Amino acid sequence: MIQASEGLAACHNAPPGRRSRFRTAALIARALVILCAGLPACPLRSAPAEDDISAKLKPVPPCAALVTAAQSRQIPLEGIDAPGETNTFNAGDSVTFLVSLHQKGGKLTQWLIYIQALTPNEKELAAKAPKPLVVYDSLGSKMEFQSLPAPVTLRTLGPFTASETKKKPREPQEQNARTSLDRGFLSLGLEPAVATLYRLQQLDQPQIKGFFSTMDTPPAPDLVEKDRKLNAIAKLTPEEERAMCGADPALESYIQIVSQTKGLNDILYQVVDLPSIWSIIRHGGVNADLNVDMKHQQPMELSDWGLAPGAPVYRSPMSLLLNDHLSLKVTLIVTEPRPPLLACAGVVGLLAEKPGDKETYMTLRVISAHKTAK
Repeated sequence: MIQASEGLAACHNAPPGRRSRFRTAALIARALVILCAGLPACPLRSAPAEDDISAKLKPVPPCAALVTAAQSRQIPLEGIDAPGETNTFNAGDSVTFLVSLHQKGGKLTQWLIYIQALTPNEKELAAKAPKPLVVYDSLGSKMEFQSLPAPVTLRTLGPFTASETKKKPREPQEQNARTSLDRGFLSLGLEPAVATLYRLQQLDQPQIKGFFSTMDTPPAPDLVEKDRKLNAIAKLTPEEERAMCGADPALESYIQIVSQTKGLNDILYQVVDLPSIWSIIRHGGVNADLNVDMKHQQPMELSDWGLAPGAPVYRSPMSLLLNDHLSLKVTLIVTEPRPPLLACAGVVGLLAEKPGDKETYMTLRVISAHKTAK
């Protein structure tokens, strides 16, 4: 069960087939539990969150060794093209991510992740189109979202030691894989839903906290009646309603890309504060609890990230608990998912912090994104 302590997106004891009211946090928590610890994901509940991230989000430049390796492979390291007018994803479009792991003593290790769209091969062209994803919501609407798989190459370079160390640095490795992303779902993005939640927070109407939910089957009539009355206060527009429903498939597709990045689970493992073995025994395994800090889901300025002037940017902080133990603090930085940022669903940054250790944290930041020249 997910609950947002200050939020509009809470999931109570949901019947089978029912989704959370805004499942973004749940999916992140589930992915982080699986990626970081290799532990089974569990239902999620609330927990305290902190919100002191500005300094850690300041851009860190790629180290010299990483720059050399990228240049030799013709991987772009700078420049984000102006947003495109349509949600297109053409062969040659690319996004470059810089992963920076900060550890005690000023140690800094970096990796590079590069995604580039490919031309579909014969097998991919002949593949049967997936059925649309159907989502129902508690206002009585039925939404359909078309899945549109697109082939990409996913390359990972690293690790690169970006700080002085007495130890001999590990030899950087290159991993290449042909895979696919879902441009249909990624084009929905997370920013429209976060912006909607932020607007609703500004209404300061306690009675609408927890209003609105999505599910896999048509909702019960009494739920529709209740939430339609609450919507007379919230006044969700059709566009906002669709954005809330579309956040789920958008984030699932983003996490799918992250989970396919070889080595990223080892990086994340460094910033997770795992519960003790006695806690695991006492709880009979691992319970994952999550707090979405709705109070601090808010707009932010990112003048030094290379985004287009005036682009809407929001931050979405949350905390992950394992067996009632604060294990990870996560902040997503999101903007519009328009090309060339469609491949990352508009998620331009991720900050993962190790609780109780201000020196240990990881950032994943988009440093380059380009559309194919026509």
